[in-house]
Amino acid sequence: MIGKNGLTSIVVSLWLAVNGVAQSTARVRVPTTKQVPGKPLSAREIVTRVLPSLVLVLTQDKDGNALAQASGFFYKPGLVATNLHALKRASRCYIKLLGKSESYQVQEVFGIDIQHDLCVLKVAASASPLPLAVNRQDTVRAGDEVYVVGNPVGLEGSISKGIISAVRQELGLIQIDASISPGSSGGPVVNTNGHVVAVATSSIVNGQNINFAVNASNLQSLLKWHMPVDVAAALAVSDRENDRLYGKVRSVRTTLSEKIYDDMGDLLESTTFLEGRQLLRVNYEYDRNRLATRRWLTHWKDKPVEEKLTLQEGLNARLNRIKFSTTDEIRSPLGELFSSSTYDRDGNLVESVLKTTVGLRTSITRFDKRGWEVQEEAFISGRRDGVTRYSYELDEHGNWIKQFATIHTSGDPDTSFFPTSTIYRQITYYRD
Repeated sequence: MIGKNGLTSIVVSLWLAVNGVAQSTARVRVPTTKQVPGKPLSAREIVTRVLPSLVLVLTQDKDGNALAQASGFFYKPGLVATNLHALKRASRCYIKLLGKSESYQVQEVFGIDIQHDLCVLKVAASASPLPLAVNRQDTVRAGDEVYVVGNPVGLEGSISKGIISAVRQELGLIQIDASISPGSSGGPVVNTNGHVVAVATSSIVNGQNINFAVNASNLQSLLKWHMPVDVAAALAVSDRENDRLYGKVRSVRTTLSEKIYDDMGDLLESTTFLEGRQLLRVNYEYDRNRLATRRWLTHWKDKPVEEKLTLQEGLNARLNRIKFSTTDEIRSPLGELFSSSTYDRDGNLVESVLKTTVGLRTSITRFDKRGWEVQEEAFISGRRDGVTRYSYELDEHGNWIKQFATIHTSGDPDTSFFPTSTIYRQITYYRD
């Protein structure tokens, strides 16, 4: 679980031991209703068959504040399929049946597939209507008629009709022209027999009827996990998102560091530099669930040292990068505070405090809602010794490429700032 001081290896280790992750490679067998081709159903018949199994997925942060909503559907008693991204940074999750006032809290995340953005939520079996039949094989083809059922912008039980525009094998996605709007992701895409052939995932905002879903056959090989909602919610956040980068960023480089991400947004390589020389480089390799299985550490001019990571270590490596509403502190053995970092519910750094014993100096850095530095104040023995303010130049994607620092040491802090430094950041992108 995620506590006040964030996720730690110790906590995750205990959770893994209690929940028996050693058995996590077991496959989830999904019994489905026998699928017999017959006369195509009408749109009204599709609605009658699908809507009772459709749900609204609602998430909250640890303080009970609403975060997001999405769609989902029962495909087995007590089990709801939806998108993993619907859980991002959530601490609690609920499902609501259409036309009903009551909601049911998710007991656990039964299984996940990070690569295909899928997860299965477990709720009380008493909440289950008749589950939908799921296609067990990859049988969809371009030109097939389909219906998308979901809850766009909270409008419960909406249905749209279209066709499979293309099967994008290289992306692992199915392109459809039936509408998928915010709130519809996680909903079922059904064929004319009312069988689920895909799970709605995303759309291209600037495209015209360019929408995507993942093949429902992926639910047959979903890995069984039995994890709390907040752990799955952390796994739903890529490294690129956690670093507050916008667009399909491939690499970010400054004079002090460089990070390279794969096309899924996870960290492939991280390098730190000292006086223009490589100080340390770390490379990562991932499994199908986007968990690191190996890493290579290269110090200075030494040869790379390979480290194989267990399932537990791969999980720890991912979870420890993600922050929720929390304050991380470092204290001396006597309890003296050395530093603290406070994060908001979106994982943005809000305030950082650093104390040194020499001269009793304290530095307090504050950040904006994007997690970017805006002001740093220095104090000596409780008296302010200086203020540094930061401003930015952005690229067309909204990422900063220049950071300007101005400093104030005396007089009126609003009029006596003068430039002190500029940091340049080189960003490259993957092509869409």
